Amino acid sequence: MKRNSVKRRSTMLALALCLVLLLALQVALPGVWAQNQSSGDSSLMEEVKAYLEAFYVNDLDAGKLEGKTVDEVISQVGDPYTTYFLPKEFDRFIESVNGTFGGVGIQIEQVGDYVTVVAPLKNTPGERAGVKAGDKIIAVNGQSLIGSSADQAAALIRGEPGTRVTLRIQRDEVAEPFDVTITREMINVLGTEWEVLEGTVGYLRLHTFGETTGDEVKKALDELAAKGVKSLILDVRGNPGGMLDTAVEVAGNFIPPAPVVHVVWKDGKETISAEKTAGRPLLLPLVVLVDGGSASASEILAGAIKDWGMGKIVGTTTFGKGSVQTLFKLSGGGVLKVTTAKYQTPSGRFVDGEGIEPDYLVAGEDTQLDYALELLGVDRERLVTLVIDVPRAQVAGKEVPLETPPFIDGERTYVPLRFVSEALGAVVSWDHEQKLATVRLGKTRVELVPGQPEARVDGVAKAYDVPALLRENAVFVPLRLVAEALGAKVKWENDTRTVTITQ
Repeated sequence: MKRNSVKRRSTMLALALCLVLLLALQVALPGVWAQNQSSGDSSLMEEVKAYLEAFYVNDLDAGKLEGKTVDEVISQVGDPYTTYFLPKEFDRFIESVNGTFGGVGIQIEQVGDYVTVVAPLKNTPGERAGVKAGDKIIAVNGQSLIGSSADQAAALIRGEPGTRVTLRIQRDEVAEPFDVTITREMINVLGTEWEVLEGTVGYLRLHTFGETTGDEVKKALDELAAKGVKSLILDVRGNPGGMLDTAVEVAGNFIPPAPVVHVVWKDGKETISAEKTAGRPLLLPLVVLVDGGSASASEILAGAIKDWGMGKIVGTTTFGKGSVQTLFKLSGGGVLKVTTAKYQTPSGRFVDGEGIEPDYLVAGEDTQLDYALELLGVDRERLVTLVIDVPRAQVAGKEVPLETPPFIDGERTYVPLRFVSEALGAVVSWDHEQKLATVRLGKTRVELVPGQPEARVDGVAKAYDVPALLRENAVFVPLRLVAEALGAKVKWENDTRTVTITQ
């Protein structure tokens, strides 16, 4: 099948697709479908193979794509975003991309063999039920999802408002899978929010990149400017993306008229640049908040701002959804969704599977916002209070449970490494093979091995008189070891056996 690149650009319905549960896009496809052919029909499979060979972003040999059904043929591609919809399945898909649907309000993607939660939407049944980013949904109403696509999972999770759905969840920090039963509601995808925070800091949050987002951002920036803001926080945490054109339009408010993204097709690269935008706040100090739920269009925006040096990125590494999917209506009435391109940031870095690494690695929603405010010159204080042997703590005025409370060994006070670090906004990782704990906050990196009386702070060895300890599969550190390395102040009250950490 020969292709004409110009014709392709004008006829293909190229979408910057992210997460099938949450998009707010309009897709101009016919509303009436022909009678569907069997998914095992030979002519249908040959049509699918021809489209895959012609348009899939990487080279494919259609002759080597084998299977008895369309789904089996597509599985040979090995791409979680390339899938086939029967007409009724596609109707449900369109309901989701239009932004209003019955469901639980979670963002999902296929990661390997697992349907994985990117993030729950704010104020939705999924969030209220305690679903977390990183959760693997291994079954819906008893039907296994292992090996299923996000599209297939979405079809099972969505349903009439008021009905119930049971998700079986596998969570890394929990030993056994568990069930969560959620009552579906009508999910309305949020748009754009803005306000003035402390002093003269503007705050702009984008929940999606829909058709109206560009106009909403312009309105927000005009109103914030009228209120005299002198700096800005742009929040795209938990934003699964949306329309590519909208991401480019929004980026034009924050970067010069220059490349926003490179779209790498099978037959070449297309560079999309921002146009000159009136009222662009180029002179305002800017911080962009991101997390693992920031995907696709959010990553395009954050990557462009980072590459052009127009703002600082704060949070955790983004999801890594850097590809374009295109919809093809097939002769039998079904629709084929194919990955047809991948994104690069202006400097040429691929997003897919990598994500955007923040300039300052900070965990925790509240702590990320505090850190952004500090970068913009607003003094913030974060208080953490622990009491020896008490399984509760206070973090920024809120009581939280402790699985591993602090204790005294000999004459030394030990505190749980993960809790204290994460309470201060740090990201903690554990290397099982090397028995190495790594703590990262902002640009600070602390590495330690339980049993060894030293740690490495930003690559420099620092000796301690007692080592960190490993107890009950948790790492405990001497009171001041990590807290002071992360820039916090520590106070010990002997009478009440209370530890106070101020950041």
